[in-house]
Amino acid sequence: MNENPEDPQAFRELATAAQAQQKTDEAIEALEGYVGLRPKDTDALRELAGLYLVQIDEARSDYQIAELRTAFLATGGTVLQSINLGGRPLDPDPISNAVSTFYATDVQTALAKAQQAATSAVSTYKKIAAVTPKDPTVQLELAEAARTAGDNASAIAAYQKYLTLVPANDPTTRDVKRLIRQLRAGTAG
Repeated sequence: MNENPEDPQAFRELATAAQAQQKTDEAIEALEGYVGLRPKDTDALRELAGLYLVQIDEARSDYQIAELRTAFLATGGTVLQSINLGGRPLDPDPISNAVSTFYATDVQTALAKAQQAATSAVSTYKKIAAVTPKDPTVQLELAEAARTAGDNASAIAAYQKYLTLVPANDPTTRDVKRLIRQLRAGTAG
């Protein structure tokens, strides 16, 4: 890469190698370099968006593990605070506090990474939609990524665009309209 930082094929090969080794972050970085040089390559954009979705799943898994570690390893503080001696709870021990703080940081880091990946996925699907504005599948993918990211406005807009691209009698129309109503009401999950 250092020999020719403008070589899209080198970025592509690096992304493929990183994916083969299940190194999602490295694959994303390489593929971002590639699409920076080839911004209209919808296959690469879809692959990049898919990697962001993998990154969301990985971050959610990290979050769940950190939550479990906190629950099981930092229980001393919770137990001690639930015990009253002379009308006041016992002070948590410093080790429980340190463990709790350590894993709380892991929890926040995982949540932030998942949110950033979701935002990046939405941005990438918007790029694909700009290149292929008449593809209803892209609108559905954009809408789902936006829902995952909590970006209801983008999800609704993509679902509405989807409805303009498919026939009125399409079997998905009713479900998409229901999702739009739920998103507007703030109840879609």
